[in-house]
Amino acid sequence: FPNTFTCNNIGNNSVTLTVIDINGNATTCSTTLTIQDITPPTASCNPISVSLDFNGNASIVASDFGIGSTDNCTITSYNIDISSFTCSDISNNSLSVTLTLTDESSNTSSCSALVTVQDNMAPIAICQDYTASLDNNGTITVTGANIDGGSYDNCSITNYNVIPGTFICNDQGDHVVTMTITDESSNTSDCNATVTIVDSTPPAIVCHDITVQLDNGSVTITPADIDQSSSSDNCTLEPLTLSKSSFICSDVSINPVTVTMFAIDEAGNTANCSANVLVQDLTPPTAFCVGSVSIYLDGTINGGSASLAVSDVD
Repeated sequence: FPNTFTCNNIGNNSVTLTVIDINGNATTCSTTLTIQDITPPTASCNPISVSLDFNGNASIVASDFGIGSTDNCTITSYNIDISSFTCSDISNNSLSVTLTLTDESSNTSSCSALVTVQDNMAPIAICQDYTASLDNNGTITVTGANIDGGSYDNCSITNYNVIPGTFICNDQGDHVVTMTITDESSNTSDCNATVTIVDSTPPAIVCHDITVQLDNGSVTITPADIDQSSSSDNCTLEPLTLSKSSFICSDVSINPVTVTMFAIDEAGNTANCSANVLVQDLTPPTAFCVGSVSIYLDGTINGGSASLAVSDVD
C-alpha cells in the first residue's frame, strides 16, 4: 500500500507489502518506490500572424504560439527561439519559429511553425506649400521631395506621388496638389499642398553691331536689325524695344551710337543688350546746272577779268 500512483507521486514513495498465508499469518515489509515520468510533452505549433506597432516592432509569447500542446503531467516551460520582430521581417515569408516544451520531469518536445509579420499601419503624410519656377523649356515637375513636410512611417516609405505633378507656362499661379505616400507594405496616406508656379527665367537675347546709311537724311532700325539670333523666352516674349531707332544727319560720325535693346516676358522678367550702330551718309549731292551763263570782263587795261560764282550756275 499504496498501489496506485499519479503525477503527484513522481519521485520516491514508501510502500508497504503485507503477505498473508492461508492460515491468516501475516508479515509486512517496506520499500521505496520511485515514480518517473519519461513521456515527453506533445508539442503543437500553430502558424500565426503578428502586426508591427507604431515603432515598427512586434513580439509574441510562447503560449500564443503553442496553443494545443499537452503533457501527461504538467508543462512547466514554453520557450521559443524568436520572439521579437521588426520591419526587416516583413518580406521574410518563411520565418520559422521553434517552440520547445519542458515538463516537470525535464522531458522536452519541440515543433516549428511559420510566423507572418505584417505592417497594417498607414504612413503619416505631411505636406508643405511650395513655389516652383519654370525651367528654360517652360516646364517644371514637382516631386514628393519638394512638398514633403516630414512624412513618416513605422517602417519605410517607398514612394511619393504628386498629382498633378507637371506644369507649363499656362499654369502660372496657385494649384492644389495631392501627395500620396506608400510604404513597403502598400499602405497609403495622402495630404494636400498649394504649389505656386512662377516664371523667374529672363528672356534670352544677344545683340550685334550694325552699320546703316542715311536715306534722304534719315534711317530707322528695328530690333530685328541688331538681334544677333532669334531672341527667345521660356514662355511668351513681349515685343522687343530699342532705346533709339531713328537716326539723322547729326548722328553721322566715325563713332558709333550705342543702342540698347530691351526684352520683357509676360511674367515681367527683363533682359537687355547693347549694340553699336555706325551711321553713314554715302549718298552724293545732286547737282543741277543752268543751261548757259554769260559773264562780262571788267574794264581793266591790258587784261580784263571776270569772276564766276556757284550761284551763277546752280
